[in-house]
This record gives sequence, structure tokens and C-alpha cells, in this order.
Amino acid sequence: MIKNIIFDMGKVLLDYNPQAPLHEFLECDADRAIIERELFHGPEWVLGDLGAITTEEKFEVIRKRVPQRLHEGLKNCIEKWHFFLPPVNGAKEFVERAGERGYHLYVLSNASTEFHIYFPKEYELSLFDGIVVSADIHVVKPDPQIY
Repeated sequence: MIKNIIFDMGKVLLDYNPQAPLHEFLECDADRAIIERELFHGPEWVLGDLGAITTEEKFEVIRKRVPQRLHEGLKNCIEKWHFFLPPVNGAKEFVERAGERGYHLYVLSNASTEFHIYFPKEYELSLFDGIVVSADIHVVKPDPQIY
């Protein structure tokens, strides 16, 4: 019998879509592609998830790899990407119903420490019996130690 439900955050509880901030803060597809590659697919993203680099450090390192004209867009994407994380349709209701039915609910997510800023804006933390954020324990999925 199932007693516990473990949720990932990105694309399960919150709709993680890097295209949203890219379209908000950059004007052309070529510039969006540069920032997407360097920020969202660069090594600093994982370092943030590991809790090994701050938002400010991320900007300082990545800005050296992109043209100066993109620095403002890069900074906005780094600092404000989490403004574009709406709840996945139906996820809040599912979490609430599962909790009402007695399931133990947990979050296990690869995320930077910013998780503690944006996640509580969308979900009441008391709904969950536990939350494990990779940056807090310096281990990312799929490393078996995180489980």
C-alpha cells in the first residue's frame, strides 16, 4: 500500500520553462539561444543546484562568455527566471487531496537555494512532510546519495 508520495519540483509541481524568461528579457532568437546555452545548459546551472555557486557568482562567470550587449538580459534571466514558475495545472489540487487522504508528501528537487524564496510563494510548506533541495545537501539527482 502506498503511504508516501515524493514530488519533483520542476515540471511536476511548478512549470519550469526557460523559454519564458528568455522571451521576456531578450529581443531576438539568436540572443536567446546564446543565453539559453550559457545559462540554462552551462555548468553554472548545475553548480547552483549543488549549492556551490551564488546567483551573483553565476552572473560574474557567465557574463565573460557572452557579448557585453547581452549582460543586462543575462542578469535579468539569472535573477528573475523563477518569476516564470507557475504551478503545473492540477498539481496544487492533487497535493491538497493527497494530503487530505493521509498520504505523506515530500519534495525532492534539484534546485538552487533560491527554491526557498519562490517555492513557498506557490505552495504552503505545511502541506509537505519533508523537502529535500539539492543545494542544501550538495548532492544532485541522479546521485544515489540524494535518495
